[in-house]
Amino acid sequence: MKKIANGVSFGIALWLVLHSACSLPALAQQNRVTPAPTQAQAASGSQGSPQEDINSPGQVVIEGRPILTVYETLGGLTPEDRASGIEKRILAVAKESSSSPESVRVESRSTWTEISSDKQLLLAVTDVDAKMAGEPRQQLTTEYAENIRQAIRNYHEEHSWRLIFSGAVKTLLATLVLIPLCWLVRRIRFALRDRIEKQIQASARLEPKSAWHISLAYLGPISLGVGAILRWLLILAFVEAYLTITLGFFSSTREISHTVSKWVFSQLESLGESALNYLPNLMVVVVIALATNYLIRLLRLVFGEIRKGNLKIHGFYPDWAEPTEKLIRILVLCLAVIVAFPYLPGAL
Repeated sequence: MKKIANGVSFGIALWLVLHSACSLPALAQQNRVTPAPTQAQAASGSQGSPQEDINSPGQVVIEGRPILTVYETLGGLTPEDRASGIEKRILAVAKESSSSPESVRVESRSTWTEISSDKQLLLAVTDVDAKMAGEPRQQLTTEYAENIRQAIRNYHEEHSWRLIFSGAVKTLLATLVLIPLCWLVRRIRFALRDRIEKQIQASARLEPKSAWHISLAYLGPISLGVGAILRWLLILAFVEAYLTITLGFFSSTREISHTVSKWVFSQLESLGESALNYLPNLMVVVVIALATNYLIRLLRLVFGEIRKGNLKIHGFYPDWAEPTEKLIRILVLCLAVIVAFPYLPGAL
């Protein structure tokens, strides 16, 4: 029987080896052969690239204010590249003290319309730009020209010494508001901390203790930690609001203010979504922690009775109760960590 079993095992192993050897060339050939793209797919791919350029508009932003949008790719320049060049040309005109908003004029061509200032071309509005904007080309060009004139007026006004001085005064007033707010948060935090610490110390000296004093002994330190976190969160919120407001007082830093605000709110939104998505896993971790806690308590109760001699097991001495309890408790904790690990943040 032993020889027959060995023969059967050898035959099965030999069949597995031969089957694997026959399957490897087929798998390798399947991995090497890739279907060639058909002419229809190639044509659709070549036709899709201009659509992608059209669907990626470039927005022209001057001093944090959007004034116009371009859609078509011209001369190898994407809409984003066109928008960047238009911004530079408009700013160059606006920075000239002798430039006038009324110098911006419109000149129509056969398939495009030019917007220029004196002898400098600012941009060209094409039929594709007008089609994507949903307006006639002449009407869209007139709107863009008026937006450019207004942008030049705003630049001249906001870079005057009067507005710079006004922004400095507003910044000083905002600073005078920020400092008392931070001081007030600090005073409230210290007052609440001292009161909670006195309550904890007073409840620790009381005998017998009520349910309120027992819960205070556990929840008091937690509330102190939460209070410290909330204090710093409030201070950071005040500082972020202060920077957003003060940077918005000056035209040269207004765009930075908008960018920082968008980044902060996007991070808060992402953090909130992550917290909401983690709630089911958090509930599983809480259940595992509670089950582990009650299981350890049960082990402590059982082995405590064995150690006292109230519970006897044949062949198990009372002196073995304490080391056995510690070993089983370690095993239970290890098992709980293994089970809860896939549900912890970042485990996947």
